[in-house]
Amino acid sequence: MEVQQENKVLIKKMLFIESKQGDLGHKMFAKTPSLVASLNRITRLRELTKVNHENQNLLKRLRNTQSNYDIRVLEKNQFEQQTLMENLCRNSSKCFV
Repeated sequence: MEVQQENKVLIKKMLFIESKQGDLGHKMFAKTPSLVASLNRITRLRELTKVNHENQNLLKRLRNTQSNYDIRVLEKNQFEQQTLMENLCRNSSKCFV
């Protein structure tokens, strides 16, 4: 009976020590991510600014670029091809349209 009583006292002491270390570790861990996050935040903001600047430059280049294709010529070619296909269908037994 005396041994069991001593064991209970030891277990209580161990639980107290473990919970005390857990609180200390938790407080230290809670401070660390906020410090890391703030350092990372500065880096992320710089990167975001850089990406936005590059996107603005790309947008300017795209707006100032002239097209290599003339839509009128493409439409004319399409009309001619369609006319040719219709003529082929009229004059042939096989239709491709």
